[in-house]
Amino acid sequence: LQVANPDLTQAVSLVVEREKHKAEIKDRKVLEILQSKDYKIQELEQKVTGQQQEISSLVQRTTAVGEDSALTKELTTLREQLVNKN
Repeated sequence: LQVANPDLTQAVSLVVEREKHKAEIKDRKVLEILQSKDYKIQELEQKVTGQQQEISSLVQRTTAVGEDSALTKELTTLREQLVNKN
């Protein structure tokens, strides 16, 4: 083929090279998109972890406040009983 039609061989080679180049560009773009998505996933996972820790802290504080409230009510009841006895 090269001997009979060198121009055709060269044209085919150029087309093949051009297609390889297009494929490489496309592959790079896909890789960039995937890397961007990976970064966003990591960012969101960190955000979720932070929010879970914050929720856990709030639950602990709410429990403590509830216990304080129960103790305050109990103290108030005991004071009223003391006042009523006197």
